[in-house]
Amino acid sequence: MDLQVAGVKTLAISETTIELHDDGLTVTVLPDGSRVEARPQGNPTYAARAAALGYGADVARMSREHEIGHSLLAEWLGLPESPTLRGVASGAHWPHWPEEEAAVLALAAFSNAAGVSLEDVARDRRPYTEDLDHPTIAEPDDV
Repeated sequence: MDLQVAGVKTLAISETTIELHDDGLTVTVLPDGSRVEARPQGNPTYAARAAALGYGADVARMSREHEIGHSLLAEWLGLPESPTLRGVASGAHWPHWPEEEAAVLALAAFSNAAGVSLEDVARDRRPYTEDLDHPTIAEPDDV
């Protein structure tokens, strides 16, 4: 789902909503309404990470797709939300956040190497319908 409201695009991923603000702010809204805000950072370490992951100098895209990556991975694993982002929102960090973080960073590097935008993946994905004998991907009219 992709909605546009006054400078904010909204993606719905599983039970999580991600607000993509034109000013670079990305807000992940968890199912209970808790909000986690992220902005690109203007420091050499952040710029080096963007370059290493294949974003070049586009730290804004890296920041945005990093947050999207957390929610995509959670959805693919059947979770209602990212346990790491839940920990950030609650102030009680999930003990396995390094594993989730490594997976998100690896996903970013792989998607860039393959020429795939995670924002496009999040916007264009289709939910699965399950028939034990014939699993299929639902068409937009079926959802």
